Amino acid sequence: MTPLVLEDVLPHRGAAILLDEASIGDDGSATCIVRITAHSRFATPSGVPAVVCLEYMAQAVAVQASVAVGGIHGGWLAGCPELELFVDAFALGDVLRVQARPSTPPGHTFGAIRAFFCTVHREESLLARASLFVYEPPT
Repeated sequence: MTPLVLEDVLPHRGAAILLDEASIGDDGSATCIVRITAHSRFATPSGVPAVVCLEYMAQAVAVQASVAVGGIHGGWLAGCPELELFVDAFALGDVLRVQARPSTPPGHTFGAIRAFFCTVHREESLLARASLFVYEPPT
């Protein structure tokens, strides 16, 4: 795993960056860490609502896409045909591992739309998974 500087691979800035760490695996997938604290964006006394992981996943996709093209590459979440949440919220103190890997078959393209499969784990427990479609404008 190659650790990355978030500001080098995300178009987000300041409080809009929800990830704490990011790295790229040998297979090109992004693995990101999110630490849930009382100061996390969207935190309530009971934690962060699980639906927020959709943005964690989207930022992990942005990390993967930026590394793949060699620089910050903006894009937009175009769709989420499948999202499964296995918890209602992430508890204060949770350390989440967010993974994003391209799932568009090699040799197939959908124009500027790319598909990704994303997961969120706490240790070995699967907390959420989703398929995302992302619009990536030409570079």
